[in-house]
Amino acid sequence: MGSSTLSIGFFFAFMALTLAITYWAARRTRTTEHFFAAGGQVTPWQNGWALAGDFLSAAALLGIAGIVTSNGFDGMIYSIGWLVGWPIILFLIVEPLRNVGRFTFADVVAYRLRQRPVRLAGAIGTLAVILFYLIAQMVATGSLIKLLFGLPYTWSVIVVGSVMLVYVLFGGMLATTWVQVVKAVLLMGGGILLALLVLTHFDMNPLKLFAAASEKYGTRVLQPGSKVVSGQWDAISLGLGLMFGTAAMPHVLMRAYTVKDSKAARLSILYATGLIGVFHLMVFIIGFGAMVLVGAEAVAKAGGGGNMAAPLLALTVGGNAFFGFICAVAFATMLAVVAGLTLSGVATLCHDVWTNVIRNGTASEAEQLKVARVATVLISILAIGLGIAFEGQNVAFMAGLAFSIACAANFPSLVLAITWRHFTTPAAVASILVGTLSSLVLIYLSPTIQVDILGKPLAAIEHQWWFVSLRNPAIISMPLSFAVAILLSLVTREKNANLAFDEMQRRILVGPVQPTLDDPGQAKNAA
Repeated sequence: MGSSTLSIGFFFAFMALTLAITYWAARRTRTTEHFFAAGGQVTPWQNGWALAGDFLSAAALLGIAGIVTSNGFDGMIYSIGWLVGWPIILFLIVEPLRNVGRFTFADVVAYRLRQRPVRLAGAIGTLAVILFYLIAQMVATGSLIKLLFGLPYTWSVIVVGSVMLVYVLFGGMLATTWVQVVKAVLLMGGGILLALLVLTHFDMNPLKLFAAASEKYGTRVLQPGSKVVSGQWDAISLGLGLMFGTAAMPHVLMRAYTVKDSKAARLSILYATGLIGVFHLMVFIIGFGAMVLVGAEAVAKAGGGGNMAAPLLALTVGGNAFFGFICAVAFATMLAVVAGLTLSGVATLCHDVWTNVIRNGTASEAEQLKVARVATVLISILAIGLGIAFEGQNVAFMAGLAFSIACAANFPSLVLAITWRHFTTPAAVASILVGTLSSLVLIYLSPTIQVDILGKPLAAIEHQWWFVSLRNPAIISMPLSFAVAILLSLVTREKNANLAFDEMQRRILVGPVQPTLDDPGQAKNAA
């Protein structure tokens, strides 16, 4: 049986399972609480697996493995950056988020501030992050299905966007949670098995694998300083973006609301951190295994910006059956992540923009669900269009840009809202907008867009006054966002926000009284 036939078989088996989950979840999704937070009934262990499934994206399995295959040790900067962001979520973010918010991170930022401007600014920052991250998933999906089924890239992206639409439109958070759990189990199992199959070629000794890579490509693959980043400042900037961006990714933060209390939320993060750490160790082995057993040249020839390293390695060490399984797992990975991202974007548009900005908290349950489903369709169409436009980009790199925007747009306002009494509405709005816009402008003026997308020769633009040599803007945009927030807070005063800080701290430490309003802090906010 050919690899394509097996891949299609695994693919349809996964599709049948997840569509059954969606049907089951759709029968239980009747309110916004169920649609956006699964009714808060997910257990910590389930949520930990779902968090791992939500976070371990195509960038983890395909992108990082491809970067390690092409560049060696330096490819691990992505794994390390993403992993070290999780303790920040555990110790600083998740408890305030669960005790103060309801569906989105803007619930926390706006709790003691003026609702409309803060939520509108938060929506702009959140959607920018989500769309960049969706691009990464769509690009990986198109590359994979093109390799598997021979479908044109454009149709591959359309297929994934359509399936994603079904998951979120009908199943909401409950379906998304179980799709992510199933995907995480398959991904962890497949990744561990692939790494073990690689090690069987080297007497189960990773050192022999690294020695073989060094013998084949030179010691440079085991040393820092390759072409993953263009210099030390770019490396620091990328690290900041990955670390603090992880702690501010909307689809990750949203999962804090799916469990019953803050203790369960902390346990969820703890379980997810362990699962993610183990997986990234496996990806390191997979990347070097592809370098030695498949060859960096063969991976490059396969196209997709190096994203096909893991599937080609599976074909080499496990034959057609394992190749089909890994490709199906990769496809499941993308579907689960894009479903989580889409749901996060829908929550922002429905809960923050429609319910609390346009309708000022007066929208009925039926109206909110209707708006949520319309928003699901709109985001799905937009994701498909952007995925087609960014064909050929490395998914880990594109995901890194999303994290850079998150660390500048969301992280400063979230941290200051939780920890600083004198934080004000103008400061929050300016921080989010400056972080978002500065990140987007710096990315546009960088080689990422000017050289890689627009095709301009580097030599022709590198001496232009407007050119920014950094490929990752976090080292500029995040401090700028913090500075704007602090300065504006010092020159503006908001008495009601200051007084409400004590109530917010009590709620963070003790937990909330069961909310009866659509917004947990609406009665406390300044007019």
